[in-house]
Amino acid sequence: MRRLLLLVLIPAVMFAILSTARPAVAQYSGQDVVDDLFAKPGYVGLLVRPAFCLDNCAGDAIISFGVEAGYKYIGFGLRYAYKNKFHNLIPDLRGFYDIQLVRNLVLTPLVEFSPMFAFGSHSKSMELIIRPGVRIAYSPMPYMMLFLEPLLIDLGFYRKGWVDGQGSSSAWKLITRYGIGLGIQTRF
Repeated sequence: MRRLLLLVLIPAVMFAILSTARPAVAQYSGQDVVDDLFAKPGYVGLLVRPAFCLDNCAGDAIISFGVEAGYKYIGFGLRYAYKNKFHNLIPDLRGFYDIQLVRNLVLTPLVEFSPMFAFGSHSKSMELIIRPGVRIAYSPMPYMMLFLEPLLIDLGFYRKGWVDGQGSSSAWKLITRYGIGLGIQTRF
């Protein structure tokens, strides 16, 4: 029982110490510099994003899983989802700006451009999406961020579909989805 208690207690104490560490603030031209341990410009991470239909998308929800990486103001992501016998591949190109609220809390407005590719047994489709949103990230310890995206709006403005041996069709119709996201990042 003591060993089990130590196995639980030691990581909990280390986590508490690292997440409440005081910043080493330096002076440069009279302005405070944010602690380098918590304000790193690059990241790699994992995320999950459910999206719920608002208009023109058959009322279906889709959950995607993926990876992301970025540096300064540009990020890239690649997500995968499976729904109704379709494999969806969603690459993301993201523009963002981190606003440091406190030492370990960041607010990030973002805009993404995503072509969503869907592959079925006899058909394929592509949808072009613009996705404005906001991300809130918390750093419980240096070099690690946990984030929540409470507001993501998918604006699909163009869709093209192909059916094997039957030709193709395209449409300029606005498709809207509400999305949320959560994930974890390591910062560098």
